[in-house]
Formats: sequence, structure tokens, C-alpha cells
Amino acid sequence: MMRGNMAQLSIIIPKLKEEKLIGRTLLAVSGGQLNAGVQAAQGDILLFLHADTIPDKEGLRELLEVIQQDEDVLGGAFRMRFDDVRPIYKRIGANVTERSLRTQSYTGDQGIFTRRSTFEQLGGHRDWPFMEDVDYSERMGKLGKVVLLEHEVETSARRHRKWGLLRTQLTVVLIRILYILKVHPAKYAWLWEPVR
Repeated sequence: MMRGNMAQLSIIIPKLKEEKLIGRTLLAVSGGQLNAGVQAAQGDILLFLHADTIPDKEGLRELLEVIQQDEDVLGGAFRMRFDDVRPIYKRIGANVTERSLRTQSYTGDQGIFTRRSTFEQLGGHRDWPFMEDVDYSERMGKLGKVVLLEHEVETSARRHRKWGLLRTQLTVVLIRILYILKVHPAKYAWLWEPVR
């Protein structure tokens, strides 16, 4: 719904048992599933965040400005950085940005946003155990204009800390290969078990 010239933004955080992190991320509209969260949300702009991904006020402002100033923009994502300042994590974040600019494919760690009308036109997220965010971003990009914002969200490196950098990065590569080969994510969801 538009209020005057201002769009209303709803933030959907589809994670269970993340109470410790939710408080850091502004607002949680919960339904257990992304699509259920959208049904509970009221905004005409939807922002999907992981519970351990935090936008800043300036980034949210940029998101609203981009959406309001260009009606052709269907959605997009933020650039990302990890909450670990070591150079290797800065490099991984830069690699994600480079891939996103090249492919217009985004991950949930980047905070994907979309117009509600686009979300409805695409039929929402597929009912997959994971990779539904990447799939949605790619379908949105095929439908029309998407953007990678200049601002970053900060996301947790907790999986890297728990699994180790090598295991995490090799798992990411394997998951991407299986996804590109169109293997249904339910068959390899076990590779990306929750990390708390």
C-alpha cells in the first residue's frame, strides 16, 4: 500500500529458533515460511532477511529511494559484508558482489527485496527447503529490472566459524553446481544444515 508518496516496507525474517538474533534485526514478521510471512505483512515493498543479517538505516533509505524513483525496478538486493573483519571475509563478500553484478542472482544473506506486486506475479517463493531465495531472485531478474544496492548488509560468519572456512566454501561451490544442474534442492538440503 502506498501512503502518499511513501512506500511501506515490510521486513520478513523466516527463521525459527533465532530469538537471540531477531532483536538485532529490527522487526520479524513470522509465519514459519517466506510466503506465510508475506501474507502477514502489509507493505507493498518486501525485504527478506535472514535472522543473522542486519541492514542499516541508510541502506533501507536507499532501498526505498530506488524503488520509489524507478517504477521499472522490480527488486534486488544489498551488497554484503561479514561480521568478521579479517581480509579473507572481505574477499568473500567482494566475490559475492561481483557474482551478483554479473549474474543478477542473489542470496538470502544479501537481503533480497521485491515489490509485492512482483512477488504475487511470480507466485512467491517455491516451496523448497532452501535455495528458494536464489531461485526467486533469478526469476525476478528474468521478469524485469533488478538492482544491487550500493549499501551493504552485515551477515554473520557463524557458519564459517563453526565449520571452518574451507568446508564452508567447498560446500557453497558444491551447492551452486547442483543448483545450476537443476537438481532439486530437497535432494541436497542436508549439505546446508542449520548452524546456531
